[in-house]
Amino acid sequence: MNDYVVVLRLDDGTDIIGVMVGEDDQHIKLEHPYQVRVIPSEGNVMMLPYCVFTDETLFKFDRSKIGFVATCSREIADRYINMLSMNDLQNQINSLAELETSLDKLDAFVSSKSESKPTFVDGNETVH
Repeated sequence: MNDYVVVLRLDDGTDIIGVMVGEDDQHIKLEHPYQVRVIPSEGNVMMLPYCVFTDETLFKFDRSKIGFVATCSREIADRYINMLSMNDLQNQINSLAELETSLDKLDAFVSSKSESKPTFVDGNETVH
C-alpha cells in the first residue's frame, strides 16, 4: 500500500496525503485524503481530514490545480496508514457503543411492556 500513498501539493500550497486509486489526463483520485500541516516550532506533522463536512472517502483533484505529486516517504506513509487504522478501529468501537445503547433501550422498552398489566373491560376480553 505504501507505493500508492502519495502527497500532492495544490496550487494554494496545501499538501494532501492519500491513497492514489486512479488518474487520467485531467484528474487524480485519492481515497481518504488528509491535509498535512507541519508545525515548525514543534517539529510535528499534523494530518486533518481533507473535508470534514462529508462522509465521502474518494475525491478527485484537478491536475491544473496540482503543483506536484510524489510518493510519500516510508515514515509518513506508515504514520498515515496507522492513523487510518486507528480511525477505522475508533469507528468500529463507536458503532458497537451505539449498538449497545440501542439494545439497552430496546431491552428497557420490552421490560416496561412486560411489567404492565393489560386492563380488561368487565364482560369483555378486549385489551385497552
